[in-house]
Amino acid sequence: MKYFGAFLLLIMISFSCNDDDTYYDGGSFFTSEYGTGDDNAHIESITQAFSVEAGGEEVCFTSLNGVEVCLNTTCLTDNGQPLGFGFVDVKYVEIFDRGDMLLGNKPAVGLVDGEQVILDSGGEFRIELFYQGEKLELDWYSPICDIKMTIPCQLTGDCNEEMGGWSGSVDQAGNFNWNLSDIVIQSPTIGLVAGVNGLTGNAVTVVDDNYEMIVQDLGWRNCDVLAQFDGPNIPITIECNAFVVDENIIDNWPEVDWEGLGSTFSFDNLNSRIGVAFPTVNTLMNMTGGENSIFTQSLPSNEECDFILMAPLDEDGEVFLYAVKNTIIGDDPNITISSNEILIGNKSELLQVVNSL
Repeated sequence: MKYFGAFLLLIMISFSCNDDDTYYDGGSFFTSEYGTGDDNAHIESITQAFSVEAGGEEVCFTSLNGVEVCLNTTCLTDNGQPLGFGFVDVKYVEIFDRGDMLLGNKPAVGLVDGEQVILDSGGEFRIELFYQGEKLELDWYSPICDIKMTIPCQLTGDCNEEMGGWSGSVDQAGNFNWNLSDIVIQSPTIGLVAGVNGLTGNAVTVVDDNYEMIVQDLGWRNCDVLAQFDGPNIPITIECNAFVVDENIIDNWPEVDWEGLGSTFSFDNLNSRIGVAFPTVNTLMNMTGGENSIFTQSLPSNEECDFILMAPLDEDGEVFLYAVKNTIIGDDPNITISSNEILIGNKSELLQVVNSL
């Protein structure tokens, strides 16, 4: 077995703004196909790159967080044809905390019977393989092509025997959701095992303080379990007041195009996002709506949560407006985030604030 360590962390950040000199459009960060789908600027910034040799024995690499990924390089196909020898480029993403979920637009929310459910995450992952720039696939005519991931439970808390495999996709409205894979009783590599997910999903078991997840297709995969809340869901509305820009802010943040933004910044679904975090669950859920600065969501009553408003201000994605509002769901179904509650900071500060919740 061959092991390859991480040798490159890709950092690629791209934003766009429109021609309206009073309005900033978050562009690919939020609502374009890149923002709501498989990719966006923050996802690129946390992508790890590896190189493995094809056509030989099983190879493994270890991520920055200690996740071991093993794959059989004889199982790769290029446009349906078996890949012979050569070096394969691996692009790998792992998300364990709320900050990356928020900025990367990968909320831990699943779809069950058409309804959104909050998930408790043991890790979100994406594996992509390339040969000379062409995306590769796994060869399902071979019975030995599963990818095995060994994920330390301690990255997200204690081990949970109920963890299962979920696959990520974008719905017609552009929302990213996780779907529990279909259950089958036969896996091509490990035979009859109860609880193994379908050929395009995962199987998760707990072994020696690790989650062992079998991945049978490339793309976004999640090691998740349904979050448990006692209270029924109730509708919550958040109205965001416009942020007022003063001279002190302009002087302290010269990298921002304040002239283009104007004297106020109004929040909506095109330039901002509100995440919902719960202190007892490793998850993040996005509020919906955003028209006229009003966001909505159905949330479990009587639960403590933090609402996290954030919006990028510069094209490099390094300066943000943000606010965190702690509440008990149901105490006030109509919440307002006022201008004086909104802070300005850099990306690392925002990530630190969100991950400390």
